[in-house]
Amino acid sequence: MPKGNPEPSTASKVETELELLNMDISEHVLEKYRPMLDELGVVYANELLDIRGKTNVLVAGVRVATQTPPMRSGKRVVFVSLDDGSGCSDATFFDDAQQRCSHVLFNTKLMLIGGKVRRTGAKGVPSWPRTLGD
Repeated sequence: MPKGNPEPSTASKVETELELLNMDISEHVLEKYRPMLDELGVVYANELLDIRGKTNVLVAGVRVATQTPPMRSGKRVVFVSLDDGSGCSDATFFDDAQQRCSHVLFNTKLMLIGGKVRRTGAKGVPSWPRTLGD
């Protein structure tokens, strides 16, 4: 006769870790979404340096930082950093994009962002002037 409880699933472990510790230890929280993200053609952070400038891409991840520094122009620019388990990608949202999706930018933990890679230097990577639905 078996005794005790069955071994919890990995998804259940990750959910409990996030609830109790505020961090995922068993696996990255995005792992359960990998098949869907791969089907959508999501580019992971560790692949972004290999993508040509001005290429349209999708990135996904856990929002780890949102910054809105003061700008000289007075317009608000939002910088979002996503962690996808392979590294972090940064997205920039200008005024027109914020008008359409500001609630998502500030209130969503898991994000899927579509935009265009913008090179700003030797290893400069992305700027995201649009969101899904454009």
